[in-house]
Amino acid sequence: MKAKELIESLYTAGMENHVLTAAGGQMVAGLRGGRVMGIFPDTDGENLLWTPDKMKLSDWNVGGDRTWLGPESQFHVPTPDADWAATYFIPESVDPGAYQFTAKHETWCRCVNTADIRHGGTGETCTVNIETALSLTAPPFGREESNLSATARRVGFIGYTLENRLEFVSGPDEAWISLWRLAQIPPGGSLRLATNGKGSVRNYFEATGPSHLAVNDDHVAFKIDGRQRHKIGVSALSATGRMGYIRPLSNGRCSALIRSFQPVPGAVYIDTPAGDMENRFDAIQCYNDDGGYGGFGEMEYHSPAVNPRQGRNAITDVSRTWGFVGETDDVIQLSARLLNLPADQLKEGL
Repeated sequence: MKAKELIESLYTAGMENHVLTAAGGQMVAGLRGGRVMGIFPDTDGENLLWTPDKMKLSDWNVGGDRTWLGPESQFHVPTPDADWAATYFIPESVDPGAYQFTAKHETWCRCVNTADIRHGGTGETCTVNIETALSLTAPPFGREESNLSATARRVGFIGYTLENRLEFVSGPDEAWISLWRLAQIPPGGSLRLATNGKGSVRNYFEATGPSHLAVNDDHVAFKIDGRQRHKIGVSALSATGRMGYIRPLSNGRCSALIRSFQPVPGAVYIDTPAGDMENRFDAIQCYNDDGGYGGFGEMEYHSPAVNPRQGRNAITDVSRTWGFVGETDDVIQLSARLLNLPADQLKEGL
């Protein structure tokens, strides 16, 4: 879906949005769930994020890059030991939430939401404030990398900084809460997670075989095809904080969506697979849908969790996302530098 089509679709569905514009590219911010709905390095090109063909205001699954709260086991099922398949739900106070724009500009915007969410372990209510600030950013190549700066000028680009702030206002002493950022991506590419040595990876659903997963000495490769259900997690100790989705297009071109965030080894990470509530270390997660929800993938990460009883009731998470579209060799060269991985490895499987 192209930028004009997305904006018209959001308008038709009654979803308020704000368009941020840079030279040659656009980003579409939406109020629903604090989302980025569209990333367009080329305004005449396709969205780097997945969205459904038809938007429905009543449907949670409108795609984009959204903010949820973790852990999933406390806020998306009635109790941690419940049957997830039969009882899973989306907290409406978080998504769609009641987000409101507090400021809008051509290159940045800010929105806020207050949510009351039920904590499954205690049955009590947690009240939180969520603030999301988005601002466009330039390509991250300085004068010492003039060759990459020249390459970046040959491709389509749009980049943004996301600053998410979570304030835990009130709730039970037992509750820990984290920010959970999820970008839905179209199928047909490979998601690469740069790691410190061979990554520590675990499955959240069925075992992920070699057709969809390769654990290498410096990165994890996860195939996004929208045909088989798989989800993996990578620990904060293993993650470098760089992940990228590279997807081949037609006519020798490809796209890349690169995200940089800051994992904190030793911090409290609280999201876990169902049935494994004590093993809480994962900062990054990757999901491949089997087509049941539309056939997309997700690149996800969590912030460390906060708990007022432990002396911390707020956290601010900052990430940067860079989108590129252009000739495959150019996009691979830029992605390799940002992920700190060899270019020939990134080309494998494209």
